[in-house]
Amino acid sequence: MGRPHHKFVRLLVGGGIVAAVLLAAMVWLDRPLRTAAAPRGIVSFELAGSCAAARNIIESWKPAGRRNAALSLWLDYGFLIAYALVLALLCGYVAASWPDRYRGIRRTGRLLARSQWVAALLDAFENVILQQILAGATAAILPQMARWAALAKFTLIACGGVYIVLAGGYRFLRRCER
Repeated sequence: MGRPHHKFVRLLVGGGIVAAVLLAAMVWLDRPLRTAAAPRGIVSFELAGSCAAARNIIESWKPAGRRNAALSLWLDYGFLIAYALVLALLCGYVAASWPDRYRGIRRTGRLLARSQWVAALLDAFENVILQQILAGATAAILPQMARWAALAKFTLIACGGVYIVLAGGYRFLRRCER
């Protein structure tokens, strides 16, 4: 892996710091959201999948918990930009580190870099839906849409992370052997 450009490093470090700060705030806000109805806090709400499950979760949160959930969903808009930036930069960097003869690995990395922005769009879409549900919307399709957006988002993020660890880790180890 070649030496990264200063702008790349600044974007990566800046995005990483923003993501870490927002994640810490959202984890703190999530603590009171972990109830019997929502054992995984806001993630349980994202994956509820039905009006009944979403309603049970919201009711288990009480007013203070609902305020935490609303604030967490607003903070997530900044977080989704930061994590998409960091993951896209890392996927792109790892892809560029592979020699030209490994076109498939390079192409996969570039595709996964772009897919992190798709994950961010899915996350934003999911947030809008969850905010509507939190505000009292009862359309049966909303929790289903939020669930599918969340599952697709988590899948794309996981694929990017696996690529960074496996393809990047392999390239790093190969360079260390030289």
